[in-house]
Amino acid sequence: MFGDRVFEIPIYRLSPDEYDRETERLRRAVEEPDKPLVATGLWPSLSDAERATLVRQWQDSFARSDDAKVWLFNDIVGYICLFATPGQIKAEYWYIDAKRLRRDSSHKIFKYTDKLFEIHVLSSDTNADIFAKLLKGFSQANQVERLLKRHLDLEVFHTTGMVVDWRALTSQRTSGAG
Repeated sequence: MFGDRVFEIPIYRLSPDEYDRETERLRRAVEEPDKPLVATGLWPSLSDAERATLVRQWQDSFARSDDAKVWLFNDIVGYICLFATPGQIKAEYWYIDAKRLRRDSSHKIFKYTDKLFEIHVLSSDTNADIFAKLLKGFSQANQVERLLKRHLDLEVFHTTGMVVDWRALTSQRTSGAG
């Protein structure tokens, strides 16, 4: 369909630092639960026992949902896949099918969205040249409106992309199954 899939880059709702700041803000809110609950307008009409129950339920819910959640696997909202074909590499992306991206998204459904970029591999290109073209493509892709405030996790790509034989991946050959 697209060529040989050679890399997958996760797209996150937030960067790790932003996620940690958001988590800390939520933890502080749970430590002082009356503040957000007062804002609902229900607080004054509840008895002390009802207030205590509501606070406990909210704190338990936060502890269950957030302690089990880590940024690395749970805050992904899309994927960029690199596909190699003879003479080129394409970056296609899939994105979560949702009107709003929430911290607690469960039931994620990813849909094919679009091609982000493609690079053409010239016979004179070295592996370093190809890698540099890909990095430039990712830099430009991060300016696409839907990805503008998202975090492309290029850590693995930076770590391993420098040693990949991009020339061999884009040579004239039969695409693999998959």
